[in-house]
Amino acid sequence: MSNKLQSELQIEINAPIEVVGKYADDLSLITSFHPLVKQVEYLSGTQFRDKGVKYKCIVPDGPRKGSCVEEVVEYEKNKRMVVKTPEDTWGLHKLLHDFTSEITLTEKGKDKTILELKNYYDPIGLKGKLSNFFIKRKMKKQFIDTFAALKKLIESENNK
Repeated sequence: MSNKLQSELQIEINAPIEVVGKYADDLSLITSFHPLVKQVEYLSGTQFRDKGVKYKCIVPDGPRKGSCVEEVVEYEKNKRMVVKTPEDTWGLHKLLHDFTSEITLTEKGKDKTILELKNYYDPIGLKGKLSNFFIKRKMKKQFIDTFAALKKLIESENNK
């Protein structure tokens, strides 16, 4: 990554890496665990992540109403993916240059997986640098909520 690491988050999920990978890869499942996203458009015509796949996450209402386009630029099944966010309706792409997320899955024993998220970007100009303090806090809260919901969903499905 050429940009600066801005945030990272890690969670342990009580499920095999293949199960966690299934949830990470299937774009149709985003609405099951992301607290804000209610619709996903498959811009590349597929619901599964792979290198080159583009999709749009839509938040249809509320104070964060809008959308963002994401593109998978690197992909290793059940190991790692790198996703860029080239555009959004919130204007973040005007404040944060080259927003990139790296998601890794690490097997920790037979039935445990570490899911890690790292976000990289460079704030643009003085406005971007000043806004970054608040943006980082909001995004971290959103990612914590999303990871907690994903963990709950996977573990409840895996323990049936």
